[in-house]
Amino acid sequence: MTASRRPILELPDELISQIAAGEVVERPASVVRELLDNALDAGATQITLRLLAGGVRLISVEDDGAGIPADEMATALRRHATSKIASLAELEAVGTMGFRGEALAAINSIAEVSLLSRAGGQSSAHLLDGRTGEMKPVARAQGTTVEVKELFFSVPARRKFLKTDATELAHCIEAVRRHALARPDVGFA
Repeated sequence: MTASRRPILELPDELISQIAAGEVVERPASVVRELLDNALDAGATQITLRLLAGGVRLISVEDDGAGIPADEMATALRRHATSKIASLAELEAVGTMGFRGEALAAINSIAEVSLLSRAGGQSSAHLLDGRTGEMKPVARAQGTTVEVKELFFSVPARRKFLKTDATELAHCIEAVRRHALARPDVGFA
């Protein structure tokens, strides 16, 4: 299921008004679902998930998909920025798991996000700090790793409503299980 990679672009206002949903991150499993969707949409054949404290301290999703070119990484963290659709006509025939371009921006607003990616054909990978916007070259094979640390650090009232680490972990594992059952062609670890 490898399609040609499209650039990440900010959507035009008229298209945003057609699709805007206001992405809400309720718990770590919400983040896991969104990041797995992105990895699958990028054509990943192998996805590795790492969690600490039920996903509250760390959610790391590493894939071997198409990767994100360095000059598009900052755009990927902006609201309504996506590579999946560019027009209303494409919206009517969307064939990806996600398409609104809201998930990464929503996650970045309530956690410490770092994006590490190497697109096909690029000589090196880059690491982008979602807080500072600082980017630096790093070593990595083709694909993307999204690290989400300290979920809800900026909104302690939301963090207070999370259940125990074990309960949050169970929700995350269930999200992975659902994706893995739906996509037996992809390896999950």
